[in-house]
Amino acid sequence: SKLGSELLIETLPSIIDGTNERIKQDESLVTFGFNVKREEEHIDFNKTSREVFNHVRGLNPWPSAYAILDENEMKIYECDILDKQFSTKTCGEIVDVTKEGIVVKTNDGSVALKTIKPFGKKMMDARDYVNGIGKDNLIGKVLR
Repeated sequence: SKLGSELLIETLPSIIDGTNERIKQDESLVTFGFNVKREEEHIDFNKTSREVFNHVRGLNPWPSAYAILDENEMKIYECDILDKQFSTKTCGEIVDVTKEGIVVKTNDGSVALKTIKPFGKKMMDARDYVNGIGKDNLIGKVLR
């Protein structure tokens, strides 16, 4: 913020009086960002923990990433990468519920879902969701 304010003080007068140096954009180097398609919002837990984490982070807050739990969409706004390995479990399987969140197996480890929006509910911390639905009702289910 300090550097930015100093740069503004230095630059604004030349912008106002029209004496600043302007560089026209080279149209041949322009790239376009495309709209995110609905199917691109879906989380693939067969990917690495880092890829799942970046997918969720990249779509937060809008349009948001989602997975399917019990035939209903669950939006996922925040997750963390965990060091826990669950080699005998299926990718996307809910393997544990901890203080970190709802632990889901990925291709190379696991992630903890922290902030979610279950179908028909408001956005909430995963631990609040677990408190309402019960830990035993989640463990073993697979997010698709």
